This record gives sequence, structure tokens and C-alpha cells, in this order.
Amino acid sequence: MCNGLTANNETINTCNGNSDCWSNWIVQHGQSNLIQVTQPALWTEVEEGFQIWGDDPSNPSDYFWSRDVTSITNDVMRWFARGGSHINHYMFWGGYNRERMSAGGIMNAYSLEAPLCPNGQRHYPKFDHLRLCHSLLAEIAQVLLNADSALNKGRAVKYKIANGSDDNSTWMVSTTEQRMFVYSNHDTDVIFVENDAAHSVLVEIPIDNEKKTKQQKKRLQQQQDNSRGDVMEIRSNSVVALVNGQIRFDSSHIDPQFLLYRRIITPLGSSSAEATSSTKIKLKWSSWAEPTTISQSNHQLSALDKRPFEQAKLAQKSRVSSDYTWYETTFSFPTRISSIDSSSSPSSILTNAKISIDTQRSNALTVYIDGIFVGAGDNHKHREGNITITVDLGNITAVAQEGWHNGHDHNISILSESLGYHNLIGRWGASTKAKEKGITGSVTLSGIENLDGDKITQELVDGRLWRSYAGLQGDQPVSLYSTTTSGNNAFTSQNTVKRQKLKNIPLYLEQELSMSSMSIKNNPTWSVAEFETPIFDPTVESLVVDLTYGRGHLWLNDHDLGRFWNITQEGKEVSSVSPDTYSQRYYNLPHDWLRHDGRQNVLKLFNTFGFGGGDDVFLSCIRILLTEMKEVTNDMDGDIVPHACV
Repeated sequence: MCNGLTANNETINTCNGNSDCWSNWIVQHGQSNLIQVTQPALWTEVEEGFQIWGDDPSNPSDYFWSRDVTSITNDVMRWFARGGSHINHYMFWGGYNRERMSAGGIMNAYSLEAPLCPNGQRHYPKFDHLRLCHSLLAEIAQVLLNADSALNKGRAVKYKIANGSDDNSTWMVSTTEQRMFVYSNHDTDVIFVENDAAHSVLVEIPIDNEKKTKQQKKRLQQQQDNSRGDVMEIRSNSVVALVNGQIRFDSSHIDPQFLLYRRIITPLGSSSAEATSSTKIKLKWSSWAEPTTISQSNHQLSALDKRPFEQAKLAQKSRVSSDYTWYETTFSFPTRISSIDSSSSPSSILTNAKISIDTQRSNALTVYIDGIFVGAGDNHKHREGNITITVDLGNITAVAQEGWHNGHDHNISILSESLGYHNLIGRWGASTKAKEKGITGSVTLSGIENLDGDKITQELVDGRLWRSYAGLQGDQPVSLYSTTTSGNNAFTSQNTVKRQKLKNIPLYLEQELSMSSMSIKNNPTWSVAEFETPIFDPTVESLVVDLTYGRGHLWLNDHDLGRFWNITQEGKEVSSVSPDTYSQRYYNLPHDWLRHDGRQNVLKLFNTFGFGGGDDVFLSCIRILLTEMKEVTNDMDGDIVPHACV
């Protein structure tokens, strides 16, 4: 299993995996050769998947997206048939990654395919099918534990191919693709019958006459050949468990009742919702900009050096807990391509401009020139290690105004956003060194000058001064924007520990910033909404926020809900035909974190990409929804959506 690097030989070896645990690991008595010799067989991770931002569910970049519940129960039953003592589902509850808990590249909702959804609701049909499986295992536990293991003691099975006819074809005997494992005590027989074939088969199960039920005896009396035991059909690649000859669980058969459930989503409020109904809530928004240059007032809270500070070390020295770090320096274009008469029209001075930044995997970078958004790039894989992210800046255009001529220095700011640290140390490609984020090497600006078409490359980590600032600058207390007059909902800063001033930092000569013709609509933005807590039943219903624009962080009443991102599953585009292609669009608002004392709730968001098409577009992409699982009926209100978890 995931033994720590200091684990010794006294640690009980366990299995993490799927079918290899019962087909290989337990058969070889584990990696220690002691399993079912002097130690129990423990399956600590029945692997069932987790989700990574932007992955294709059919071809995930790491691990796997999910597993069908019939495959899971097939593995579980085969494990116990071979004398296994314990299993643990990975994961059984999907869970959320609050605050900065998420490992590299992993989504806010850790597993949307778990038997229990991240919000705690049942994932149909997975939950109920597994419930039946575990109920049987609990019932027969004493029989299994008090008997000798049947490992490597699979018995032959009489079988023939099930073709739907009543022919009298010859019965065959098999231990290759069909077999059974038997556990017995004085009054109970437990039999696991397995079929590895790619087709269904009829199998004959011998039953102790003294342990047959009345129904079984009656059915056998009606059979022409009473020399045979009970006959049953077993589907391909499945396991059937019988207790005293009665089928108690079939890994391949899902009760049709479990398939009737659908998730019902009912909109309660948005920026445009009319607060005329008791079931509707109105979101009252306030917004302000995150500064895209490090302000003069924050200079003593930042670090000045000849190269950017590594993000994790900077945050530690600054006593700041944040996924973000601001970096900035200055650069100038060569005089020959930046000599623009102040009376001339705007002229493109660099075409096909790019900036290449050495960073780490699972890191996002957003670039601003003179305070204006010019491009962004990211790596969101569940990996660690060095990587260069190249951001396409397009054409950098000079505006005919003072400050854009004769080699004038321009400010370049880079917002680094950690998408999580790799959660492994020293295994599966992870190092034992300190985890790094942010700018960790060179920064190179390149492009084609528009005069002679020559390629220009300028290294920006070349001894010039860089300023590095841990965290975000624009977080504000709720008192600055709250419309609540009670004064009781003060919202604390994201940095709850007093920020450490960094000593011996010389003053930094700020350049006069000039504005280009680029739009500021993509600059990072803070937004806050207030809303009343609606009445709902938290045992069956959940309140969620629907976010379909941007990337950032969100908070509810000073509780950090973690990251959000509108990234879609790889290779998929959002359309009216198939709108639910986002990796994650719903973010649970925990009932315990909502206010139930009459005060307004405060929902706060930091969006790296600002308003995009404008504040009306961005804010209309945020809705408060009520969701629950129900059996489908014709008169049901709300939108029926196909996914089982949100």
C-alpha cells in the first residue's frame, strides 16, 4: 500500500488497487509473503477514482475518473471469496477540498463519482447496490471468519453457455473461467460463484438438502433431473453469492428501483432573480478590482531581489497562507522599435509576442503589462516538477501618448496561482525535496518587431530587480461594502495571521504607468453578494452555488470553500445541447456555515479573470440552486439533470 518511507518490516502489508488485489496480490500472499500466513488480508484502497481539473473522463491523465459499481462489487466479492478480511473504499464519500487542501490539479469536489456524493447525498444507483453488497457481507461475516480461507481452493463448476433455449446440450466442468468458493458451518453454506467468461453461463450449484429452503426443495422436485443441484444463470464477468442455496447478491444485477432516481435542481436566486416569491432570493453584488501592480503601501510587505522569490518560501517568510503571489519587474523595448511620435496613430511594435516562464506543474500564471491583462497559461496535471509555461500575448500595441517612446520602462506583473501541491513524497515520480511554486527559473519575452521582422528575445531574470508579494492585495473587510446595518457580520481578511514585514528592502522607484488600448475587463476582480438563508431540509436537500465563469477562490461567511474553475472536460465544448461539460460547476454551501439568525449570508469570490464580458455577464453566471435526489415522476418541478452528484 502507500507505506511511508520510514515503514519497516513490522508493518502489515496491505493492498491498494482494483482487480489485481484479488487476482494477484492475495494469491502471492502479498508483497511480504505473510498475508494469510501470519497476517490478515487487508484491502486498504478499493480504487474508485478521483477527478482532476480539465480531464477527459474516458482518458484521464492520472489514476482514473471513476468505476462502474458492478465492477466494484465484482472485485469486492472475489476478495472475500479468497479469504479477504477487510476492505476500504477509496473513496466512499466524495468530499470537498476546502481552503488550500486540494492536491495538485485535483478538483474542489474530490470525487463526484463516489457512492456518497461530496455533499453527503446518496449517489444512485452506486450507494444502494453497495449497500446490498455490504449488508450481505455483514450477515455472513461470522461464517467467513470462522472457516479456513478458500484461497487457491476454487471448486469445479458444471456449466453450459446460456443461449436462452431449453436444449439438452452437454454440461461441462470448469475451473478456468467458472469456479466456486465454499464456506460452511453447522447450519449455513456460503458459496461464491464466479464467471470470467465474456458471455452468460448456466451453472449447477450443489446444495445440502438439510440446508435447502422450502422453495428450493419444491423447485428441485419439479426438475426432471433430480440428480443435479440448483441451476442458475450467471452473467459475464460477475459473481453471485448464495446463502443456503438462495441467491443473495449478484454483482452484475442492479435493482431497477435504484435506477429511478434523478437529481432535481431548482433555481432559487441570481443577480436577476426577482425577490417576489418566498422561494426566490436576490443576490446583491458589490465588486472591486484587485490591483495588478504591487502598490507603494505594500512595498515593505514584499521582497526585492535580482530574481523572483520562490512562492512557498516567500509565503512562509511573510506568514501568509495563500495560493497566490504577485511578481513584477520592468522592461523596455529597444529604442529603434519604440520610437513613436506622440502624434502618430497606435502602432504594433511586437507581433506574435510570447512570454515563457519557468515554473512548476500544477501552477497557473496570468500576465499584465502596465496593469492590463495580456494573457494567461497553466498546467493543471496531478504531477510535480519543473515546467515552462509559454503565454501567447498576441500583438503588443503602443498607444500614441507620453511614456511609450524612447526605451521607456514598462511594468510587467505576473500573478502566480498554485493549483495545489503534489501529495506524494518520494514515490511515483514525486521528489523528497521541498515543494515549489511560482516563478522558479527564467522569464523570457520574445516577439517579432514590426520594422524589419527580426525576432527579439529579452531575458527578464538577468539581474534586474524583481518584487515579489505573497498573497492578494485587494481583500477587504465586509464593512467596506456590506449593506447590512447590524454591524455584526464583519468579514475578516483572508490572512488571519499578521503579515510579517520583510526588513532591509530598499525603496522601489515606480515607473509612471501608461494605459494601452487593451481592455481591463479581464483584470482580476473581487465580488461579494449577500443573501438570506432559504428554508430547506438539509437531510435531503443541498444549497449550491452554480459558477460557470472564471477561476479563483470563494468564501461563505468567512469560511474558505476552496477553488472554483469553469474549465471543461478535455475535448468538450459547452453548448445548449450538452451544457454540463464543465469539470465542476456546482459548489456546495454547507448548511452549518449558513446563517440561521436572520443575518445576511456573505458570499465572496476572487476571480482571476475578472468580469470577462462585463459585470452583467459574469454575475449572471452565478446562481444559487437547491438540489436533491428524487424518484422521477411526471409532475416533478425543477430541471432533471443526468449526473448523480454535484
